[in-house]
Amino acid sequence: MKARFVHAVGGVAVFALTVICGWRAAAAEPGADELAREIVRNQVSPATMDDVYLQAAQQASNNFQLAIQPAIKRAVTEDEKQRLLLFWHTRIKDLLPYSAIEDLIAPVVTKNLSLEDLQEISRFTQSPTGRRYTEVQAVIMRESRAAGEQLGKKLADKEWQAKVVEDVKREFPQWFPASTPDE
Repeated sequence: MKARFVHAVGGVAVFALTVICGWRAAAAEPGADELAREIVRNQVSPATMDDVYLQAAQQASNNFQLAIQPAIKRAVTEDEKQRLLLFWHTRIKDLLPYSAIEDLIAPVVTKNLSLEDLQEISRFTQSPTGRRYTEVQAVIMRESRAAGEQLGKKLADKEWQAKVVEDVKREFPQWFPASTPDE
């Protein structure tokens, strides 16, 4: 159970850094730190982090429920699920408060982007289109996550999986020797 928790919480930090700093690599240069911090402040809004905190809390809550379910020997009530989600949300926000984000992400940004890259990104984020993108970034992340969840549900559908197994057997018969009546 502890390993699942550590994995879930660790995944939050990796997710945040990957999503927020998923830019092309280049060398850090003098003067880049302040620009990187400006970009972090512009791109990592409290609304964006609230979405990250909520997603992490949902994942941690789900993993925790799965881990403890055998021990409690009953279904978790809806009220307990909501309280557990709030519990994890609070713990995760305490673990990585919004005020610490800039200090964590700016060095990653300066390590992976040149001063020229940072200047270009800064110009973009100050443009009308860049400001609009920053405003809708949290919505885009949330809706993209929802689309991914829909795909996950479709992939988990037993009928679809059975059809795919049959399709694979037809496409690659060499992998599936003919069954005998004893099998």
